[in-house]
Amino acid sequence: MPDTFADALRSAIDSRGLGLERLADRLRRRGVPMTKATLSYWQSGRSKPGRTRSREALEHLEQELRVPVGSLGALIGPPRPRGRVHHRQGIGRLWRYPSEVDELVSTLDASWDTRLTRLSQQDTVVVRPLDGLRIYRTTQVLRATVDGPDRWVVVQGVPDGEPVPEVVPLRNCRLGRQIERAEHGIRACELVFDRPLRRGETVIIEHAIVNRSAHPDTDDYERLFRVPTGLCVIELDIDPAPGSLVQYTVDAEGTENGRDVPPVTGTHLVVTGFGPGRCGFRWSWT
Repeated sequence: MPDTFADALRSAIDSRGLGLERLADRLRRRGVPMTKATLSYWQSGRSKPGRTRSREALEHLEQELRVPVGSLGALIGPPRPRGRVHHRQGIGRLWRYPSEVDELVSTLDASWDTRLTRLSQQDTVVVRPLDGLRIYRTTQVLRATVDGPDRWVVVQGVPDGEPVPEVVPLRNCRLGRQIERAEHGIRACELVFDRPLRRGETVIIEHAIVNRSAHPDTDDYERLFRVPTGLCVIELDIDPAPGSLVQYTVDAEGTENGRDVPPVTGTHLVVTGFGPGRCGFRWSWT
């Protein structure tokens, strides 16, 4: 018998023989707002029901899948605590390998992480599947809450089996120490500012992550936020256009809000006051 919520859900969906789109439509007819993207994340283990509304939807999901009522809900555990407790947890808690990420970061100077307010962040994501090229260009506006911040720690991750891409400083920063765990596809590095900031001072830093690998079938881009960010913009430049495209946000409790968007070569996602959580795009080439 499956021992995790994701395994049990995936097994029940397979046994029932319903596609995710059809299952989501059946739930909507019951008055339960649900997207194909949310179901996909639940069955893959990348998120699970967190908010009360999502947990209440499980009973309807169990009925549609013809499994005993309560059998899926019993596997998701108690609700996660809400409020400031999330801000005190480690940087790695939103990652697939949280302890490994926290270990990486602990070897660098991340002491200024909570002393830099995230005013805005803009990601430009270039995806060219035919030649395996992916470029992620990030511009951040940060403000110091104390005297002394002089660096920003970047953590990046890639799917298992892919090489960890190169980090390239572009503006108002240089590359400091970096360390990686290739077996987990994660790397942490320091972007060192031109000089230490004074309290209340702002800085604009820009860097790129360049990946040209033998794995051109990447099907998502995701940005993780450990603490709130004033404005986040993700601009997706993907060519050729995918067959389908979804933009989504996932809050700190694992509750996803996703929607299908036109599968074109250029689109963007804007969120304000977001975090902790994750947001980004998923696409399919078929």
